[in-house]
Amino acid sequence: MSTNQDHLWHETPLIYSSVLSETLNALMLHPSYSFKYRGISHFVKTAKEKHGPTVHIVIASGGNAGLAAACAARALSVSCSVFIPQGASESTLNVLRKEKANVIVIGRHYPEALAAARDLVNREPEAVMVPAYDDPIVWEGHSSMVTEIYSQIERKPSAIFCSVGGGGLLGGILVGCERVGWDDVPVVALETIGSDCFYHSISLNGERFNASNKTLPPEMDLVHDIAHDVFLAHLQGFSSRASGSLGASSPAAGVVRMALERDGIVKSLSVPDELSMEALGFFAGRDFYKGFLVRQ
Repeated sequence: MSTNQDHLWHETPLIYSSVLSETLNALMLHPSYSFKYRGISHFVKTAKEKHGPTVHIVIASGGNAGLAAACAARALSVSCSVFIPQGASESTLNVLRKEKANVIVIGRHYPEALAAARDLVNREPEAVMVPAYDDPIVWEGHSSMVTEIYSQIERKPSAIFCSVGGGGLLGGILVGCERVGWDDVPVVALETIGSDCFYHSISLNGERFNASNKTLPPEMDLVHDIAHDVFLAHLQGFSSRASGSLGASSPAAGVVRMALERDGIVKSLSVPDELSMEALGFFAGRDFYKGFLVRQ
């Protein structure tokens, strides 16, 4: 792994998988153990450059985004507050506190924690809200993984697969592919049924299968984003067991627009929880992953 003084994340290697006969990117090697450190550390670094060393980083998150913000803030020696809803495990709270974050447990559900975080930002001039996925600066940071993949392989990939929650990772992949001349490489966006806001959102636009009727499941509302002129599916709740990591109420409208306008294919697929869990169990038992366990 290597680092660069212009950014905080590590360059992560592509590792050959005998299971897939393909290569996988070892994103768990980042300080916060997920890809989110790329985009969120880029946002935090940009915020410090714009607002100075007294900037107060604020985020509402019970997962990887909050840990990424805490790790980045500590690396840059700026203060960080993480708002997290009730029910978070003590181990999660301890990890955040070890990164010197001010942890505020508030509300029964995420929207309440988010509202409290926004209230702090409105009251404190030096506070800056960190978006978990919906911001071009975050996408720019995530796009670095495509730049690294480009430098590590000798030819264009046949396709790029990624999971989708709110669409931050997908946004980064689309930005990165355009930068390195891979706009024709197919991108496959994967979600689980019950947290598949992107799948339903993309179906509502352009010439997709649901663009005319715009019919959605009962648990979803139809929303029109004026800024990007796209229709979005807004989930009222989540039935997927993966909602802890993929549970965004709506995808980033800007990412939906990028996917619609891209020259290459963006294929959106939604799979049952059982299939996702079966794949996870399959990989967990392979030697490839045993060497990359970073936390019990």
